[in-house]
Amino acid sequence: MAEATENPSRFFGLSRRRVLTWCLITFVLWGVAAAAILVSARSDAQAGEEALRSVADLGDPTEVDLDAVAAALDDGAPRLASARSKLDSFVLAPLRPLPIIGRQLSSTKAILAVTDDLVSELQPLVESAQQVRNNPNDVDRVAFLNEVADRLGRVEGVIDNADLGPDEGLFGQLAEARTELETRLLDLDEQSGTYRVIAAGVAAFLDDSQYLLLGANNAEMRLGSGMHLSVGRFETAGGEFDLPGLISAEEIAPISGASIVDRDVERNWGFLAVDEDFRSIGYSARFDEHIAPQALELWEAETGEQLDGVLLVDPFVLDALLGVIGAVEVEGESYGQGTVLAYLLDEQYREFIDDEKEGRRDRLSLLATAVVDSFGSSSWDPIDLLAQLEPIARGRHIMAFSTDPTQQAAWETMGVDGAVEGDETGVYLLNTGGSKTDPLIVLNVNVTESIDGDERNLSYQIEITNRAAANLPEYMLGPWEFLGLPEAGTYSGRVAVYAPAGSFDAQFTGGVALDVSGIDGNLLLVSTSPLEVLPGMTRTLTFEYSLPLEVETIDILPSARFPPVNWNWDAPGDDPPPFNDAVPTTRFLAE
Repeated sequence: MAEATENPSRFFGLSRRRVLTWCLITFVLWGVAAAAILVSARSDAQAGEEALRSVADLGDPTEVDLDAVAAALDDGAPRLASARSKLDSFVLAPLRPLPIIGRQLSSTKAILAVTDDLVSELQPLVESAQQVRNNPNDVDRVAFLNEVADRLGRVEGVIDNADLGPDEGLFGQLAEARTELETRLLDLDEQSGTYRVIAAGVAAFLDDSQYLLLGANNAEMRLGSGMHLSVGRFETAGGEFDLPGLISAEEIAPISGASIVDRDVERNWGFLAVDEDFRSIGYSARFDEHIAPQALELWEAETGEQLDGVLLVDPFVLDALLGVIGAVEVEGESYGQGTVLAYLLDEQYREFIDDEKEGRRDRLSLLATAVVDSFGSSSWDPIDLLAQLEPIARGRHIMAFSTDPTQQAAWETMGVDGAVEGDETGVYLLNTGGSKTDPLIVLNVNVTESIDGDERNLSYQIEITNRAAANLPEYMLGPWEFLGLPEAGTYSGRVAVYAPAGSFDAQFTGGVALDVSGIDGNLLLVSTSPLEVLPGMTRTLTFEYSLPLEVETIDILPSARFPPVNWNWDAPGDDPPPFNDAVPTTRFLAE
């Protein structure tokens, strides 16, 4: 009986050892399986992270390689889905309740979920962009832009509702990944919002709009743009463009029945009949508050039509469009990028003599219409278009305004609304002699900056050099004899300066008579009376003003001149290189 009673004990002892052994084996196998799943999930997650990284910086669409982005998304999307599935595996269930390991799993799963959702929204967006880029004429532009706006809204929704899980007690690499994703979400949210506003606004513009087109001429300058010598009704419908033709502003002047819509302009420049002539609405650089609303007022007074907005273009825009669509032919002559700029700013005045004005204007209208028609019907790359237009848009060569809030939001976001901010300054020549010689005028501004107590003192030495010659065509020289100018080629113009908001003690020195010294929007505008610069001569003026010491930066507002205004800055302890005002430039003031 003793042996019989010992056997069960030995049996059960053996069974316990076997059970423990099997438990140990099972635990090890489970650990290996869990580790394998985590390693595999991590590998998949890294591919997904690379996919999101490929679209994380859309700040410059012209630099985006759509094919590379699409390939990264195509590779990353299934890997992210795989990683999410692996982290949901029942094998990992025992780890989830554990305080330290469970926190890592929870955070990883949350990060993957957000990344996967973003990639799922971005993938079709990039595919659509590829289709438009490869086959622009086979795409409904309005529908495409509305789709882009909708998908970008969904991207913003994913970001707004993103839950990245716990943010404390995470291991090093996971903590870094979470922080990196947070930063990417902020950047992507801002970029998505920006492009959504632009896409929605441009879609509304292309769908059904009636705009007034202002043709600005850089050979005869106003404040912040060329003189508006041509006007016309510009229509869009279903993504197509129609410009029936342009008419000369001279032909419909004076216009009666309009009023001056901007009080600052009325106070400063009311003596110039701003409410009677499209050529007189450039005495403020504020396109959004003065030029565009005043142009709509004049058009309605002349035609009875209430239009949706205003689009200003100058020869630089036609030149940029020809760089995208290729050359156009007008009356047997071919005009391409580069040649059209030279033609519009110089050669046209040599081709047509003074009594052939009508022929010259007809040619301009035909040229503009040909470019618009070709743009609407030809195949062009939207990324190339952005690359061509971006620098000239920053230089105020194209500006847009709309009474529709959705469209206006797009123009503001794109920076083509022509707004003037309080921290800006600029130097301008306003042509008063009726000549077309502004491209022959060199304008240099030499700035001296000093500090006196709690004030900053700035001095602009403004040099105006006239490179015009007396033997230029009569139309380029303008009515110099009628105006009583001393000789042919003499440039007559006002010098105008914007000083930043908060400026004080602003003045021209050297006995220069003033026409204007007052607020324009939120800047101080000071302008001389018309002065003369003879051919081959340089005239120098000095403009001085002061700012509070706490003002640390000012921005140079582009003049849209050709050639642009050259700036040389001399500040204490600083030797910055010269620059021009072809694009906005921020200047850090001396400490």
